Amino acid sequence: MIQHILLFFTFGSALGEKYVLCSTEELDTWYSFSGGFDQMLLTVLPCQYNGIGEWEIKFSGIPWFDLMNLHLKMQVFYNDQTVAEKNIDWCIEEDQREQICGTIKGEHFNYEARMRTAEYYLSPGLYEISMHLFTGFDIQQELILHANLTLLIK
Repeated sequence: MIQHILLFFTFGSALGEKYVLCSTEELDTWYSFSGGFDQMLLTVLPCQYNGIGEWEIKFSGIPWFDLMNLHLKMQVFYNDQTVAEKNIDWCIEEDQREQICGTIKGEHFNYEARMRTAEYYLSPGLYEISMHLFTGFDIQQELILHANLTLLIK
């Protein structure tokens, strides 16, 4: 049976509170977050890992800010050691290809993506993904979302 991860963000949740997404024989996942979305719904399918990670991610919500000129800073930790860092410019004015780009504050959006780790075998252990989403340009960037996703691969 395929299980899925369903996550509903609500106004006022503080970073540090941990919410379980799913728990199976292969995988436990949980998250914490703070920041600027109302009625945010996230699903990740399936809730399993068998050495070939391929997940479908869908999320929707109502942002407290315009979805333009976004900058995502991610760090991935494995058993408390930094194993990857990535900075992504997203929804920059000249590049509005993503389906959520240009969403105006208070307007509902939907987004779908696929995440694959098939090229990389994920060893059993604790993985933490720290994400900081900023809006604005260079010096005037404002933190609008901070989220941590934790995976325990058994």
